[in-house]
Amino acid sequence: YKAALKYNPNSDYCRKKIAELEVKVGRVLFVSRKGSDKNSGLSWQQAFRTIRHALKTARDGDTIIVADGEYREHDLDFAGKAVHLRSANGPEKCVIDCAKKGRAFNFVSGEGPDTILEGFTIKNGVGHKKIEIVDEEGSKHKFQFGGAIFCRSSSPTIRNCRFENDGAWNEGGAIYCCNNSNPTIENCRFENNGAGTHGGAIYCNNNSNPTIKGCGFRNNSAEWSGGAISCWDNSSP
Repeated sequence: YKAALKYNPNSDYCRKKIAELEVKVGRVLFVSRKGSDKNSGLSWQQAFRTIRHALKTARDGDTIIVADGEYREHDLDFAGKAVHLRSANGPEKCVIDCAKKGRAFNFVSGEGPDTILEGFTIKNGVGHKKIEIVDEEGSKHKFQFGGAIFCRSSSPTIRNCRFENDGAWNEGGAIYCCNNSNPTIENCRFENNGAGTHGGAIYCNNNSNPTIKGCGFRNNSAEWSGGAISCWDNSSP
């Protein structure tokens, strides 16, 4: 059987139904080094140029596909949206190089498991920006955490990524989790990451319990404890 849908662009009803369908199904947005952030992002021919602009444009349920290449970007933010950000052809061909200007991603808006980061090599990230943390007694402290990813009260899915040469002045050379952050980290590789105190690759603090599956760790280091993973304050992987 075949069905035909007649669409009248002048009909308010049709426009409303198309908008509802986009929200339910989600759009696919494209990013390419050959693109432009002035494009629509809705095809490879109209691809955006930066991941930052694609994340800003995306809505809940959207998928962003990033073409092969190296992207010099840092401090990217999903802003709480359930968006699937993935490379077109895996971490070997798609690199986010933070160039030691900051970390790659901040998850600080309550992101859940439907916020997905997949298929990137993330390198040269540095957790040098001070993050303010309030302890149980209400005292404020500023630290420098998470060379590649910082999670606070957020639980994204991080899948098939490589973390290389990322570092933090305090904890979490690659990934830092705090304040009930429970990300799923699966099939990732951590190599040559380092922290000034704890958790050369991953650090968990304050009731954070990430799920870590199928990951590999090589040549990660920390000055005090946990060359690969360090967990404190009711936290465990």
